[in-house]
Amino acid sequence: MDTEKFRVKTEVEKLREKDTIKVSYKKPWGVMSWIKAGVKKLRGKDSKNTLKTYGYDLLEMAEKLDPVIGRDDEITSVIRILISLRIMNNPILIGEPGVGKTAIVEGLAKRIVSGDVPSNIANVKLIALDFASLLSGAKHLSEFETRLNDVRKGIEKGKVILFIDNFDLIFTQGFMNGGVLLEWILARDQVQCIGATTVEKYRKHLENDVTFRKRFEKVFVAEPTVPDTISILRGIKQKCEDWYGVQIQDGALVIAAQLSGLYIINRRLPEKAVDLVCQACAEESQLKTVGPDQIAKVVSKWTGLPVSFLLRGDDKQYLIGLGDRLKQRVVGQDRAVEEIAEALLILGLRAKLGRQPMSFLLLGEPGVGKTELAKALAEELFGGGDRLVKINLSYKIENQYFKARLIGDVSGYPTRTYEAVRRRPCVILIDKVEEADSAMFSILLRVLEEGRLTDSQRRNVDFRDTLVIITSSIGAHHLSSGMGSIEAAREKVVNEVRTLFKCRLLNGLNKIVVFDPLSRDQLKSVARLQFKDVAKRLAEKGIALAVTDAALDLVSDKCYVDGARKMERWIETNVVTELAKMSLRDEIDENSTVYIDVGIDGLTYQVDKIGGIVDLSTAQRVDILIQIPNRHKADSAIQTVKTT
Repeated sequence: MDTEKFRVKTEVEKLREKDTIKVSYKKPWGVMSWIKAGVKKLRGKDSKNTLKTYGYDLLEMAEKLDPVIGRDDEITSVIRILISLRIMNNPILIGEPGVGKTAIVEGLAKRIVSGDVPSNIANVKLIALDFASLLSGAKHLSEFETRLNDVRKGIEKGKVILFIDNFDLIFTQGFMNGGVLLEWILARDQVQCIGATTVEKYRKHLENDVTFRKRFEKVFVAEPTVPDTISILRGIKQKCEDWYGVQIQDGALVIAAQLSGLYIINRRLPEKAVDLVCQACAEESQLKTVGPDQIAKVVSKWTGLPVSFLLRGDDKQYLIGLGDRLKQRVVGQDRAVEEIAEALLILGLRAKLGRQPMSFLLLGEPGVGKTELAKALAEELFGGGDRLVKINLSYKIENQYFKARLIGDVSGYPTRTYEAVRRRPCVILIDKVEEADSAMFSILLRVLEEGRLTDSQRRNVDFRDTLVIITSSIGAHHLSSGMGSIEAAREKVVNEVRTLFKCRLLNGLNKIVVFDPLSRDQLKSVARLQFKDVAKRLAEKGIALAVTDAALDLVSDKCYVDGARKMERWIETNVVTELAKMSLRDEIDENSTVYIDVGIDGLTYQVDKIGGIVDLSTAQRVDILIQIPNRHKADSAIQTVKTT
């Protein structure tokens, strides 16, 4: 008896928590039947309230729904299908998550309420059925069938249109054949259905079902454009302002649509732009005003891109000066840099028509600046050197696991490329492409032509917002032979590439660019840039660096044959290692200046510990590389630096 009383008391407490009925359990035995009725009601066993339990009437909520903007064509298509005399009078909305499939049905509800629909559907009920809730907790087939039968009883009177989001659940819930269940739902002539699902789930679960194809007609829902997204944001602006108690500037809505479209690539407009605005409003509710700066801060948190990079302005204007900025990083390749900068300006930062990724094939000798250009583009276009994903096919391990790097076919091998591409735009550098086999070329073709791959977990890897740079040394001997003009040598290189690579691969590229060999003077400029990088690292420890022209000449001579790539390794191995040893021996410390010159046995190092390099006009230390024009004796070198 005590156990039974406890059970009744527990059931009542559950009902109280759900605010469904008010009951006192002082006399539980007198209200036992009432409690059981309430429990059945909560469990959806009362057919009169089943629709309220597992669905809601969109027509009753029409006035509270957000305005639907830019979807007139899709709503008209849905209406056309619903009033059709054919058996295929049930629309299925197909589109990526977040593009606004549910909003189209809400737009239909608004039209029905306003009377802006044909008389065939003017007096219907539009019920949104939560099929996931209908399935949730059903332990066996009979319980699910009971719930579904209650739904049917609830819609027996009058004409009803059911809207079922995640429509593929009907075919994947595991209780019965999806086609049989679909026929059962649509058995009455007065019942029609609007389904919504993603492209991937449609192809996997629905496309080949005979019953589905007989009953449903497709309506594809594309991702809205940035201008359409701006209009959508303006439509919900007032609602957001009232909810968060802030004022949203129109510029914030514009930049939210632009930045989310460019840099939040694993989601779709307009959902990601709406979430971005809402997040900015929530975080900046104390300021009472949300502008472009607040939007950029949220995008920076989501993507890791610097705020200053996000607020740089129009991409077209930014790309106009791209060539000049790249020339400061890539020495001796002005023509090649101009070709790439011009191509990027024409195409814009986003991919070309057809939404394939932008792609370039860079040809030339090793060490002439191809990889350096890829690094510079990653910083200029995507905000940092960490946006570069490099796959070097000259290494055996990279060659063997190229496919795994992209789609994760080899068990246990990390899909670093997929993760980088999924999270944010980036530059993918495929080095030494001539080492690739036929399988690798096939994968590369799919990336260039379709802009996407499917990984080993059946997830889509979208490459459409990446920049693909492919490098090769094929035909480089024509450039260094010295036979004929450089223009003729470049043409020979391109012709040799066309004979070795498939036409499909070359046709998928935006540009083929040939890099010229570096002269000694140009290599000396590269050495100067390399030493500046070393100087920046020393400046972090309060140490200044000065290098003579003679030292730069010696370094460039040692690395002339193998180019800039060997120079970077040579400086790390010889110069940086020596500086590290000097630091360990306490020969250099904060406020020291290290002078690098040339002696009998190679480079010499002299240290001045009297305050380092100081700009006399500002009395501030200068933490940059000071180049000494000519070879001096040690004392005169120190004097020259001090008076610079």
